[in-house]
Amino acid sequence: MRTTKWMLTSSFTSILLLGCGGGSGDDAGTTNSGEPSNNPINTQLTLNTVVTNKCNVQSPKAGVEVLFHNAQGDVIAEHVTDSNGLLTTAWPSDAKHITTVALNYFTRNYGFRTLSIDTIMDTKGGDLGVIHFTNLSYAPDCGCKDVTFFVQNLIESSPDSKLNINGGQGYLTPYTADYFLEWCDVQGPIDIQLVAADHQSSQAGQIDLTNLDEYTLSLNDFTHEGVMVNDPINSSEDDIHAYSSGGWDSYNYANEPIFIYPTIGGHYYVSSNITKQINVYDTVGYSANSAIRKLDQQGNASSEMVLDVNNAFSTEAYSLYETIRSQQAPYQYDFSNASDDIAFGQIVLGGRNGDGGVVWRLHGGIRGTIPNFSFTPSLDASINVLGDRYIQFLATSYGDKKTLDEWRRLAVEQSRMADPDLSPLSKGSDVMNLGFYDVEYTY
Repeated sequence: MRTTKWMLTSSFTSILLLGCGGGSGDDAGTTNSGEPSNNPINTQLTLNTVVTNKCNVQSPKAGVEVLFHNAQGDVIAEHVTDSNGLLTTAWPSDAKHITTVALNYFTRNYGFRTLSIDTIMDTKGGDLGVIHFTNLSYAPDCGCKDVTFFVQNLIESSPDSKLNINGGQGYLTPYTADYFLEWCDVQGPIDIQLVAADHQSSQAGQIDLTNLDEYTLSLNDFTHEGVMVNDPINSSEDDIHAYSSGGWDSYNYANEPIFIYPTIGGHYYVSSNITKQINVYDTVGYSANSAIRKLDQQGNASSEMVLDVNNAFSTEAYSLYETIRSQQAPYQYDFSNASDDIAFGQIVLGGRNGDGGVVWRLHGGIRGTIPNFSFTPSLDASINVLGDRYIQFLATSYGDKKTLDEWRRLAVEQSRMADPDLSPLSKGSDVMNLGFYDVEYTY
């Protein structure tokens, strides 16, 4: 089998494109977060692939390519998921890493199709859980229709209040026009919220639009009292965002209070994100830190958010970037100085070709050894030369310490849960991200 290596060039330097994995470092078997452990290798591999369509309906995704790599990154076996989106096969004794390959479609047209490549480093077979894909270009009859909401009654009864209809929001003034949205039967009732003009109170409700093409909103539709979220950041610099597992959300634009509605039910979360342009040595990068916390019914977060892409992480990410450019494989990385709570490390490489986007995500732990990866000729032909190129380094933590195997077990369990919000992983997470853009990929 002929395989080629993906290459990355920055300025005039050719560098090997590598995956970020939790390879078998010197500290295997320790209890530090994201570390490999000495658990035995399984003799079987099982995974499921599903696709979500425009109607938010999931179905098995057949034909997902699954590649097995040895410790050196070479492809040693190839498989595809069957008509039920299932792959169950023997785990080769010399397999070390695994890659899945399939297309996502994020709009109804094919201009936003993305070839998604995911490589899991230093895995040991067993159950890899459910892998999700999206195909919004497939639009079966979802029972969709346009619905008009008349808001004049609310303008008169609650002037200058903020109205949120199914995620779209605006203030009620004499110039506010009636609201239009597309609603589909499979969506169920839509969420509505009304925040008082002084931003100190809020009510919400739900409306079933079955057999309705228009609806006149009134105060009687808002029957659930809001609970104000206690800001877990305590910083005017960062906007926060509250949302529920049921689908509604609310933002604190201009540092306004935000609310949840426990009497509606569901799980509630608060998130925040801050992005900055920074200089890492002589290179311009973009740092981003995002955090999610689960909320109780009193609007309190499970823990405080600390939005900080710290210097230790930026330094190690840049060091890995520079080490890759040296082409002196194998490559070592170690994010433990950034935080010993890191569960997963990841590199994301992307760009666009004539067919759409290409994203390669490489998943590992807190530290590891990185091989040179090879792909099959057909995959090489698909990715070839990319424009709008970028590379990102990410580290995800959940405020706890576990081995990489334990973190992956929790992630697999969550992927198979009927209610993923019950997973311990849903309690809260922090992600540090450092990205470099306008880098150049070539062969």
